[in-house]
Amino acid sequence: MKPLRLDPSALFDLAEAALVAGLDRDTLLLGLPPLFRAALPRKPAPVDQVLSDLDRLNTTPALRGFPGHPLMAWLHNAERATHDAEAQATFARARRTLMGQLATAPAEVVDQVAHSQSQGLSRGQRGLFLSYGTPDRAAVDPLYDALRARLPADVPIFQDHRSIKPGTKWFDVLYEALGRASLVAAWVTPRFLAANYCKWELGVAAGRGARLVPIFPEGTALADVPAYITQSQGLRPTDPPDYGALAEALAG
Repeated sequence: MKPLRLDPSALFDLAEAALVAGLDRDTLLLGLPPLFRAALPRKPAPVDQVLSDLDRLNTTPALRGFPGHPLMAWLHNAERATHDAEAQATFARARRTLMGQLATAPAEVVDQVAHSQSQGLSRGQRGLFLSYGTPDRAAVDPLYDALRARLPADVPIFQDHRSIKPGTKWFDVLYEALGRASLVAAWVTPRFLAANYCKWELGVAAGRGARLVPIFPEGTALADVPAYITQSQGLRPTDPPDYGALAEALAG
């Protein structure tokens, strides 16, 4: 079975773009399994490190327990983190190449990718993750309540102050919840865009195959929202928000 793969010249272009954009290694590998990341060879020169990581990702068709293609996770992270238009175009071009290969791949390859992306649902581990800036908590609380009233009791809904228990390691809880979620609903406001942890949440979610639904409440200018968010079809709530309608759209 032939894996999805980029040619060496494309990998070199990606490495060059990542270095020009100043992207660090931790950002690019965000969301990939920790044991896999730890096993990646270390190289002294930055260009050699990026090329080595890309080569390993390019030759790894699937990771046990990881939804989606590992190289696609790297590309999602790169597109999300860069503000350099030329680099972003390079990353997007590579992603389209992989998606084009998937469209023409043999049925067993398509089945493998589709199965890996739906494993959470088939195992009853589906879930919804609410991502938002802490100052927007009061606006998001009613959305949680509306979702909880609509969704079955066995569908987990993650909201940090309700889901992280006292004494637990909050980072581990966040990471596990993002890996379990099949959908991330992001309450996108200027406060969300200014919070580095919100960017981290979206990066991990994208790397692990979750679907992003951005919500743009009144006061959020789409022109200020990065392309890695606006490329996903979002929701524009009324003012004041109709939380029941939002919950219905997300649950459907």
